[in-house]
Amino acid sequence: MAPSRSRPLLLVAVVAMATALVAGACGGGDEENPDALPRPQTSTFGSGALDEIPLHPGSEAIQEPNETGEVVAATYVVSTAQPRTVAQFYRRVLEEEGWDTLSPVTEDGRDVWRGEWERGDQVLEVSSAPATALETGNYENPTQYSLVLRPT
Repeated sequence: MAPSRSRPLLLVAVVAMATALVAGACGGGDEENPDALPRPQTSTFGSGALDEIPLHPGSEAIQEPNETGEVVAATYVVSTAQPRTVAQFYRRVLEEEGWDTLSPVTEDGRDVWRGEWERGDQVLEVSSAPATALETGNYENPTQYSLVLRPT
């Protein structure tokens, strides 16, 4: 079966949605110049905010965690699990660690999985998709997933 040409476009759409979420969480724009980029607000998380979030076994960072305003995001690749399996891993592990489900794990597109959990004053969004558009080295059927942590 030939790979679908829409898969790279779907991955681009997922990355664009994550970028929009991060950008939308920034605040404090320049009122004098409405075309200026927003100024990051002081973060309530600080360095290492994602350190307490477990990684799926076999994960490697694609992007180091970055912080924009009050949002911290990081992206990983794993070759040992499909996107659905990664999302289910986070559902199980986060619920065991006391996170409450805000949005259950659902398929948002062809093999694009997403869920959202809340604990205290934090919300964690997990999204996973096939990593077909990445330079993935020696991986066979890699999965890319992102963790986005923001305040409630």
